Amino acid sequence: MDFVPLFLRAYWRCFRSQLDLDWRLLKHAKELGMMTSIKSDAHDVEGFQHIRFGGGIARKGWLEPADVLNTKSLSHVLDYLERKKAA
Repeated sequence: MDFVPLFLRAYWRCFRSQLDLDWRLLKHAKELGMMTSIKSDAHDVEGFQHIRFGGGIARKGWLEPADVLNTKSLSHVLDYLERKKAA
């Protein structure tokens, strides 16, 4: 099976959520062993505050820090990607 990263984009624009992954799918993705990454989709410094929306959705979807790639150190991420590439 090819490695496919799962991204949870968290962006709040015009008071409407722009979340591109339904929280109900996150628990299933976790059960399948899929790693998730949360991104703010920031286009400026102020946009980084939107990462909290992604964190909230991740928690609502039963994800823990161990399930989120960008909670890891760089060395862990590189090791993880190497293992997936070799598989």
